[in-house]
Amino acid sequence: MYYTDSTKGIYMKTKVLVFLISMFIPLCSYADYFTGNDIMDSWNNKYHESNSMIRGYFAGVQDSYNGVNFCVESEVKMSQAAEIVINYMKDNPEKWHKAGNILVIEALDKAFPCKPN
Repeated sequence: MYYTDSTKGIYMKTKVLVFLISMFIPLCSYADYFTGNDIMDSWNNKYHESNSMIRGYFAGVQDSYNGVNFCVESEVKMSQAAEIVINYMKDNPEKWHKAGNILVIEALDKAFPCKPN
């Protein structure tokens, strides 16, 4: 495209304005990577990699919320915490539609509530 000197400045200002506006438009993001249904489907999958991925997800939630929503003792192994979460989910299938991180928090809070100071 060919621009004259007068339109070149307007074109550049418009381009910059569009760029700046696009930076402030909130993008839709969905941080709930798994639902309880997703977790149970992956956990029951015959492939070991699925269980490892779910254990990693549990570990991430546990690391993020330990000491805030629940208090898992340092001696508790990840395999034990994962079994606690899975057992909680098996006992509460009516909650599987919820976000996975919420279910992990609920399970670990039930098993490891923080003691009042």
